[in-house]
Amino acid sequence: DGGLNWTNVNGGAKYDLAFNPMDHNIMYTSGYKNIQRSLDNGKTWAVINSSGLPLADDVVWCRLGVTNANPNIVFAWYLGTSANSFGLFKSSDAGVNWRKVNAQTIGAQAGYDFVLAVSPFDSNLVFCGGQDLYFSNT
Repeated sequence: DGGLNWTNVNGGAKYDLAFNPMDHNIMYTSGYKNIQRSLDNGKTWAVINSSGLPLADDVVWCRLGVTNANPNIVFAWYLGTSANSFGLFKSSDAGVNWRKVNAQTIGAQAGYDFVLAVSPFDSNLVFCGGQDLYFSNT
């Protein structure tokens, strides 16, 4: 109804929301210490527990990015409390399995200047920003 009425479907702090550009039923959110996925247009949510992601207790912030170029690719960029929880993680199967693709840390003032964007035309062109801006084009 265009924002006239609201229903709380997923409580707690959320930092990012990303939609699968080819399937509106698939959505992702990064929240306090986790990433969640919805397969039913945001009605229900489940925490993604992949062995390829950092431990929840090590996570401070996370940003998400998806792309029209390949809607199965999802990027998650973590800032955390340990060396294992920093870096860029990638899923090639819509968030089921993840692997760390880069351990780079950048200066960021918590979530205030912490961004992630993936080109809508090239799934290999990824931008990460904090106090500086970085890009990868592999």
